[in-house]
Amino acid sequence: MCSDPECDYGKVMPCTRYEARELPAGPVAKQARDLYLAFTETT
Repeated sequence: MCSDPECDYGKVMPCTRYEARELPAGPVAKQARDLYLAFTETT
């Protein structure tokens, strides 16, 4: 298991495909990513 917060970056990636349907990354995904990146800068 990796103790580096950047190892968990994939946990905050948006779901952009469900079965054959393409989905856009929305504002909640952007906010989650921004919050996570801010967190990694403080740890």
